[in-house]
Amino acid sequence: MTSRTPSPDRIVVVVRDDLPAWRAVNAAAVLSLTLGTRLSEVTGPGITTADGVDLGPLSRHAMPVLVTGRQAIDALHAAALQDPDAVVVALDEAMLSTNSYDQYAEAIRGKPAAAFACFALVVAGTKSAVRRFTRGLTLYGA
Repeated sequence: MTSRTPSPDRIVVVVRDDLPAWRAVNAAAVLSLTLGTRLSEVTGPGITTADGVDLGPLSRHAMPVLVTGRQAIDALHAAALQDPDAVVVALDEAMLSTNSYDQYAEAIRGKPAAAFACFALVVAGTKSAVRRFTRGLTLYGA
């Protein structure tokens, strides 16, 4: 994201429509956690209950999960990477056949970026940028 957009207005997770539910939910969780490490301003200050229990910080944003097809998610990924007003975190299909971070990282290091086969991603940015990429996609489970 550019310096004129220090904090995203909108965050959307997109998963491929051929994923089983458990993979889609897992991907959304991994992407959300990863985005939080890249954009610390997406979380608010810690929340404490009336009796002093610290619940910690939570995301300031709702993150709808949308679905789309294989070719559409690859096109969305490529377009979002080119937008200076967007932050993109994407997962390659290699994650579907690896059992650890190290195995996944090794698989990714062994392929060129042009061979990246996206199965899930999160896009954060201006409302207009995120809507441009996700307009017409269906809400997961709808």
